[in-house]
Amino acid sequence: MKSTIVNAAKLKEFTSISDNIDCNLLEPYLRISQEMYISPILGEDLYSDIVDRYDNNTLTGDCYNTLYEDYLIPAIGYTAFYSAAPFIAYKMQRGGLLKHKTDNSETISVEEFTKYSERLENIKNFYMRRLEKYLCDNRSCFPNYNSPKNVRATGVGGIFTGFPKTRRNNDFWTNISDDCW
Repeated sequence: MKSTIVNAAKLKEFTSISDNIDCNLLEPYLRISQEMYISPILGEDLYSDIVDRYDNNTLTGDCYNTLYEDYLIPAIGYTAFYSAAPFIAYKMQRGGLLKHKTDNSETISVEEFTKYSERLENIKNFYMRRLEKYLCDNRSCFPNYNSPKNVRATGVGGIFTGFPKTRRNNDFWTNISDDCW
């Protein structure tokens, strides 16, 4: 089994997830984030390379350190946060699915949760596009990078990441090399 390259403590540090949430509740979503969102963007070769480097404490050098610190941590953080949000308030127990509640809390409405979820998704998508742009702009640093052109065309693993199949016409995409698409 591959390592989780961002831990729950780092997730709490980077996002607005409360310090009092049990780290064990967050760990599965870090793995889900890596496998569902990050691996398809990186491609299996680069993904395996990053995990191996993380395991061996060799995420060094400008390219790999920058990729990890500035791009993977935020992307994994917000994709994990997005994935975990609907489930943190619920726990499956012998008696069925239960909702956590404290004396000083109030449950939000479906409409409020929908808005909350949409905002989390926007942040998640921003960090995912930012990760892709960094990889495209720095292809020479990552020879085993599988471009999004190939990921989108093949639908790696049948996973839909929620990204558009075509480039949007705005400032964010202006400098992405056509080789990546």
